[in-house]
Amino acid sequence: MTEAVSHRGSDGGGVWIEGFTGLGHRMLHATPEGLQEHQPLTDESGQIHLVLDGRIDNRDGLREILAAEGVNFRDASDAELVLKSYLHWGENAPIRMLGEFAFAVWDARYNALFCARDVFGIRPLTYYCGTKFALIASELHQLFCDSRVRRIVNEGMVAEHLADQITHCEETLWDGILRLPAAHLMWLKSGRVTKRRYWDFDLDRRIRCSSDEEYAREFLEVFRESVRCRLRGHGRIGCYLSGGLDSSTVSVIANELRREQGCGEPMDTFSLVFPGDSCDESGYIQEVVKQAALRSHLFAADPPCLDYYRQEAVRCQDFPGWPNGGAMLASLQKGLRPTGTRVVLTGLGGNECFEGSTIAVMTDLAREGKLLELIRTAKAEAADSDVVWGRMIWDYGVRANIPAGWKVLLRPIRRRRFSWLSSEFVRRTNLLDRIQPVLLKGATRVQQAMHSYFYSGWSAHFRESWDRHAALVGVEERHPFLDRRVAEFAFSLPEQQRAHRGLSKLLLRRAMKGRLPRSVQERRVQADFTPVMTAAVRVLGQQQPFPSEAMLLRGWMVAREVSTSLQRARDGNLTDLWRVWAAAGIDLWYSSLFGSIL
Repeated sequence: MTEAVSHRGSDGGGVWIEGFTGLGHRMLHATPEGLQEHQPLTDESGQIHLVLDGRIDNRDGLREILAAEGVNFRDASDAELVLKSYLHWGENAPIRMLGEFAFAVWDARYNALFCARDVFGIRPLTYYCGTKFALIASELHQLFCDSRVRRIVNEGMVAEHLADQITHCEETLWDGILRLPAAHLMWLKSGRVTKRRYWDFDLDRRIRCSSDEEYAREFLEVFRESVRCRLRGHGRIGCYLSGGLDSSTVSVIANELRREQGCGEPMDTFSLVFPGDSCDESGYIQEVVKQAALRSHLFAADPPCLDYYRQEAVRCQDFPGWPNGGAMLASLQKGLRPTGTRVVLTGLGGNECFEGSTIAVMTDLAREGKLLELIRTAKAEAADSDVVWGRMIWDYGVRANIPAGWKVLLRPIRRRRFSWLSSEFVRRTNLLDRIQPVLLKGATRVQQAMHSYFYSGWSAHFRESWDRHAALVGVEERHPFLDRRVAEFAFSLPEQQRAHRGLSKLLLRRAMKGRLPRSVQERRVQADFTPVMTAAVRVLGQQQPFPSEAMLLRGWMVAREVSTSLQRARDGNLTDLWRVWAAAGIDLWYSSLFGSIL
């Protein structure tokens, strides 16, 4: 199992085995302290054994607290810190840790396995519990190294993918193979699994500042600390720079901090370009690089090729990814290692934290009867959308406020949803019930939307896929916006600091005024990767039959409806593009793994 993910740790590996229990680890030296690590790590008593994938950002504070309480450290590694934190605080240790981590501890005192993931699930952890045995892994395909793990398709998750409605965070495409959700801890003892959430946003916390400028100063203080923590690295550190507001902010702040730390070299930035396409952001990238004096590395996106996704489906035994990630990023990620770059900072999470939710705002305005402000907001939002403002008022103002009980009663008379899926398949998988949103008790509509951004099934799938692609080329990605302190700050803001009348990320724009080129600071529209999606979909049916015979024999989809949707997708219809690629990804996964045995 450990060798199956040797790409995750090119600096060596280790295994601990005692009786019928064992832990394995692959090492990637991404921090100076990591050079001292030897995992699996055992405590002085020989009873506690740990494997850690990750980094602890508040390490100085934790070490100070533990040292004051008489804890001795054998070295300065993060693994030693996590081990001693567990010994001192037990299952209450994870909530004290800031950073990106997944770890497991075998505690021979209780004959139990303890596991935990960071609050946003940046580092992966999957598991399988069989008859009298349990397995854990960083990547799902590792579990199949044990022949006792059954290969049974989880049709419920297949249905969610095919419906383009990925809702469940814990389930995978395989029955019985689960992921530990973000912000959760887990005990495996005596054949029983118990899990609980150890952290969530405080719905009652509010940040109140006297002016927009004070909000901006408070944000910069928190965000600079988040970036500073992520600059702790071994080897070169770079930043992804797309030319958008989020990645530009990370790149510029990281460059500032490095200069303050006495580093004379500019920050290396790595950018993907699309010459001739509408999604090309070369102009914005060049402006940021010039103003901030960064060192730029540009890579042209590779053309779409189904072979990449087919190989990924076979290798990872999972959904192979999306055209606006995966293969599109391959040239960029492969270009990092020749420069000696092991760590790269990203702008992921900026949307979740600071974009706000105009949709949720319109729902609240309608519920509160503020019709004039609702109309103004809808008109401002429609200015940058293909949807007319009247339709927005109906969809997000009126329909969103219809009581849930009424919607259930109206469901039978509505046009059948998911017409491209077999009716029997929809019923068999209870799809309509599976995709019902889980409401956060006591949350406003905006808080509900933000919470969903962080903890939706989409987010769990996307972050796991993103981590898998980066790990494949031996790169550790770090995400300053997905820092607990930054996210808590953002979650507690008044909505007016996030978005107002169609303009999002207001606080971020104010905070970066003068640091970013004006053209980037005032950008209203993010890059549209519809051309990338369209190009990928157009190769479907050219490089292999779609849908495949294996898929059609399962009876999951209505072939005629899929063909119609495929034609619309090839013409650039955005809704059909996502729907068709979801079906294509499942098709590649299923036919690659099962097609040969039909």
